Amino acid sequence: MPTIWAIGPTLLSKILADSYISWGGAAACFETLPEHMPLPDEVFWLSVPPEGFSDSPQDLATTSLDLPIALKESQATRLTLPLVVTARGILYGEAIGQRGAIAWQPEPLSDPQRQLLYKAARKIVGSTVKPGVTLLHFAVSPEALLFKSLSPFPDESALVTLNSQQPDLFTCHWRCVLGLPIIDLQVRRPSAAYFQPSVPLSAQVRQAALLEADASLQLSGHLLQVQAASLCTAQEILHRIVD
Repeated sequence: MPTIWAIGPTLLSKILADSYISWGGAAACFETLPEHMPLPDEVFWLSVPPEGFSDSPQDLATTSLDLPIALKESQATRLTLPLVVTARGILYGEAIGQRGAIAWQPEPLSDPQRQLLYKAARKIVGSTVKPGVTLLHFAVSPEALLFKSLSPFPDESALVTLNSQQPDLFTCHWRCVLGLPIIDLQVRRPSAAYFQPSVPLSAQVRQAALLEADASLQLSGHLLQVQAASLCTAQEILHRIVD
């Protein structure tokens, strides 16, 4: 396996590097590109790269697009559709709903809504999308989804997949870029997550999480995850802990 660097926010780059190391690879993580060090075999950007690197998000699609998808029962203010671009084509992950610092997967969608999303995704990324994980972010309005941005790497919205999805989106990213196979994306159990990047969660939140059998803390206390038999139950437990 080639030596890799993961460059971006510390918590995100460490997730990708640790995933790669767990499979026997050699990896290092940095917040910014190190100076005076020879580049490794592969660099994975989890933030906007410096000028001169071809994976820059500025070079990617910024299509204006509104979809007639009304999520009337949803709590989400933003919806993220993960695209896992393999050598054989695109796998569509289950949608991720978000509201503030809370995210969950799967965001309930009907089959017609999914097909509209997939069609829009193909229009946005075209035929030039590179192997790896691409996230399409939509704002949720009362009667439509409004396309807002595209991320050519797993960002904070992908953290919920560390518990909910097999393989998670960080593992998917390096596997796709290196040409390794991914056959399917499976949501194991509905999950809700609360992420606080700047400082670990408070002692009060940690104590409340201790009392919930379905709760877990990750990333040195920055990420709280709850898995349950239903999405509604996972969300209820998470709100009980953090509210």
